[in-house]
Amino acid sequence: EQSIPGYLDTLGINADFLNAGVASFSAMLYYLYAKARLDEIKPRLVLVLLDANDPADDYMTLHGLHQGQFERKPLFNSAGELTAVQPLHGGDQLKGKAKDQAKEAADKYARKLRAARPVRAFLRRNSALFRLFTGDFDSSPKLSPDRLGDPLIDRYGHYRPMNGQDWKPLYNVSLRYLVKLRDLLKPRGIKLAVVTYPYAVAISPDEWDVGRTRWLFEVGKVYNTDFFDYFDKELKAKGIPHLSLLDYLRTWKEKNPGERIYFRWDGHFNPAGNKLVAGRVYRWLIERGLVPPGDSNASP
Repeated sequence: EQSIPGYLDTLGINADFLNAGVASFSAMLYYLYAKARLDEIKPRLVLVLLDANDPADDYMTLHGLHQGQFERKPLFNSAGELTAVQPLHGGDQLKGKAKDQAKEAADKYARKLRAARPVRAFLRRNSALFRLFTGDFDSSPKLSPDRLGDPLIDRYGHYRPMNGQDWKPLYNVSLRYLVKLRDLLKPRGIKLAVVTYPYAVAISPDEWDVGRTRWLFEVGKVYNTDFFDYFDKELKAKGIPHLSLLDYLRTWKEKNPGERIYFRWDGHFNPAGNKLVAGRVYRWLIERGLVPPGDSNASP
């Protein structure tokens, strides 16, 4: 209910929103998800929300660079087309009965996570003890200073370009799969729209003040990136409606400096941020004629 789709459902749009977002998914994986589920769901509009580090995920996935809990292996057919992204277990691809058992265990774990999400969200907001035991107060760095700006490991590196690093090859992987998604949807008469949003370090010097130091971002500093301008230009050239939330959120934060829209320990939106974003996305969808209008309760 406190997600962006949950708030969109309260704003009077003459449509139902299905939250198909998955943690750590990006354009490549949403394309594969759509290929598998599109004819079952039959949507009128696919709205993709990407944060500014998703292109790094796509690039790492495509080249098999993910490690740890995000480790993935891209699988291709004989024509070189991506057909699946297989999680790795101990470096080996599972097969047969072991693969089925792993899928069953993963599905069971996912159901438990969904059921517990509202309780965990409440405890994260209101219990310092809970955050302590779940690692939210862990201050150990996520990467070493000598890897800052390295596109192979620093998922936020485009916020701090170093040594003239060109991030467009990373951005272009996500763009390629958004175009594939557009081409998958178009023959079915389904619209595609993309919304991009920034991490807290690009909005305010004081948002995400507890957690940002783990990624070696300084408290009191706002970081810039060329991601939003580049994506806006490329998506519009490809005929894909795009809304960047960077300037809107910066302006809103300047007018409301005492209001937090991101978690202090996490660079993602808190419920207030989700509600704010839902209101802006709602108005944009109406303005672009992407959804039928209704009676709106959206804040200005």
